Amino acid sequence: MEATVFIITGAMALILGAAYNRIAKKKRILHFLEKGYGRKPEERAYELDEIRILWKELDDKKEGMDEITWNDLDMDDVFRRINVCNSSLGEQVLYRCIRRSPHDCYFPEEVDSSVKKEFTERCQDSGDLEFLERQVSFFAENSRVRQQVQKSLFGFGKRKGNYYVPMFLNNLDSFQLKAAWIYAGLHVLLLAAFFLALLLRTTLSYSLLGIVILVNLCVYTFMKGKYEIHLDSIACMNNIAQMCIEFAKFDGNGVFCRLEPYKKLAKRIKKSAVFMNVRHQQMYTADFMEVCAIYLMGAFLLDFIFFNKMIRLLEKNLACIWEMFFAVGQIDMAIALASYRESLPVWCVPEIFSDGGLDYREVYNPLLNHPVYNDFRLESNCMITGSNASGKSTFMKAVAVNEILAFSIHTCSAKHAVIPKMEVYTSMAVRDDLLAGESYFIKEIKSLRRIVQRMEQAGKILIVIDEILRGTNTRERVAASAAILKYLGERNCMVIVASHDMELAGMLKEHTLEMAEWPLGARCRNTYRNYYFCEKETEGGIEFDYKIHEGICMQTNAIKLLEHFEFPRDIIKDACTALVK
Repeated sequence: MEATVFIITGAMALILGAAYNRIAKKKRILHFLEKGYGRKPEERAYELDEIRILWKELDDKKEGMDEITWNDLDMDDVFRRINVCNSSLGEQVLYRCIRRSPHDCYFPEEVDSSVKKEFTERCQDSGDLEFLERQVSFFAENSRVRQQVQKSLFGFGKRKGNYYVPMFLNNLDSFQLKAAWIYAGLHVLLLAAFFLALLLRTTLSYSLLGIVILVNLCVYTFMKGKYEIHLDSIACMNNIAQMCIEFAKFDGNGVFCRLEPYKKLAKRIKKSAVFMNVRHQQMYTADFMEVCAIYLMGAFLLDFIFFNKMIRLLEKNLACIWEMFFAVGQIDMAIALASYRESLPVWCVPEIFSDGGLDYREVYNPLLNHPVYNDFRLESNCMITGSNASGKSTFMKAVAVNEILAFSIHTCSAKHAVIPKMEVYTSMAVRDDLLAGESYFIKEIKSLRRIVQRMEQAGKILIVIDEILRGTNTRERVAASAAILKYLGERNCMVIVASHDMELAGMLKEHTLEMAEWPLGARCRNTYRNYYFCEKETEGGIEFDYKIHEGICMQTNAIKLLEHFEFPRDIIKDACTALVK
C-alpha cells in the first residue's frame, strides 16, 4: 500500500513539475517578446546571406534596387535596424520587400493574377500598402493577439534549415526522388514476401524475405542521404501550415484574411507530413534501439513513398504554398514594423503620389541615435555644397532611404512626408577595384553610366550623387559634371548632388537663370536649387549644426579641421601660405 502511494505521489510530482516548467517557459518567452517590443534591436553581428535566399531565388535577376544603391545607402544596416522579426519567414519577406521597392512586394509572381484579385476583393484591400498599414496598426493596438502570434512565430524560429525553404519550393521538380515506382514495387514485394513467409514457414520463404529485406535496406541506405537533407524543409512546411491554421482563427478585423482560403490545404500538408516529422525527429537520436527501428522501418521504403507524395502535393499547389509563405511572413514583418515605429523618436505614414515633388518635415536618417531634424522641400533638382563633415552625405542618405522605406514598409523617419513614386539610384561610396584593374575614376564613370542607361527604361527616378567625378582633375571634372547634371535635369528624374566645386554650383545657377528666360508657362525641369551645410567656430573649436540652409556655401574648412585635430603647426602654416598664393 505504502509503495503504491509512493509511486502515485512521485508520478503526480513529475506531472506537476513538467506542467510548471511548461507554464514558466511560456511566461519567459512572453516576457522576452514583450521586453523587446518597441525597442531598438540590440547590435549583433549576423550575416545576411541566408536571409537573402528568398530575394535571390525570386528577384535577383529582375528589376529592383541594385547592389550599388543598396550599399551606398547602408541598407544592410537599415534592415538590421528594422528587423526584430521572430521567424526566418518574417526576415526574408522584410528583406525582399525593402529590396524590391517601390514594386509590388507582398505577392510573389508565382501567384496567379486571379488569386490576387480574389484576395483584394475578400480583404476589401485597395492596395498592398493599405493592407500592410491595417496589419501594422492592428498589432500596435492589440497586444494580446500580437503576443499570441509572436509566440507561434518564435516557435518556428530562425533555425538554419528554415532559411532554405524558398530554395526548396523553387526547385521542387529536382528534389523529387526519381523512379518512384521502384520504391512502391519494392515495398509491395516486401509485404508479399513477409506474408508468404508467415503462410509457408519454409526455409525458402524465409530466405526470400531476407533477400528482399537486404535489397530494400541497401536501397534505403543509398537513398537515405538524398532524402534526409530535405526533411528540415518538410518540417518547416508543416510548421507554416500549422501557423496558417492557427492564425486564420483570429478575429483581426481582416488582417488574417489572406490565410483563410488555405486552411484545408494546410490541414492536408500537416496530415501528409506526420510520418516525415517523426523521421525528422529520429534523425537526431543517438539511441541504439531507435536507430535499429529506423532501419527496420526504412526497409519498407515508406520514407520515399511519403516524401514523393508530399512533393507532388506541394507542386500541385505551389502558387497557394507561396501565398501561405508570404502571408505568414508578412504577419511577422507587420509586427516588426509596429515595433520599429514604436522605437523611433519621430515617424509618419507618408502621403504618396504618382508625381510631384518631395516635402519633408523633420526628416532624419533612421540609423542615427541622436538625429538632427531637417525640413526639406524639392520640386526639381538641387545641388548641396558645404564644408567637410557638415552632414551633406548623411542628409542625402536620409532623403533616399525614406523614399525607399515609404514604398516598402509605409513608414518614414520624419514628422511629415509627401513623396512621389520614384526608383532610387545612387553614386556615393565609389571605390577602386584592384582585382579588376579598375581605377576610382573608371568605377565612378561606370556607376554614373548605369544611371543614364536606367533612365532610358524606367519611370521617374530619384538620383543621389555625392561628389560627382571627384576622381579626375578640376578643369575636366567641372565641365563634365555640368554636362552630366544638365543632361539629367532634362529627363524624368529628380537629382540631388553634393559637391565642393563652387564653380560647378555657379555654372548650374547660371543655367537656372537661362531657363528662367524661357517663355511663360514652359516647364523648367533643368533647374538646380542650391542648398548648403556649414559649421561655425566657437571657443571650443569647430561646431556643426547639421542643418540644411538655402543658398551656396562659400566657406571651406579643410585647414580648420587639420588644426582642430591637432596636426603639427608647420603643416597648418604651410597650408595657409599655399592657400594665400
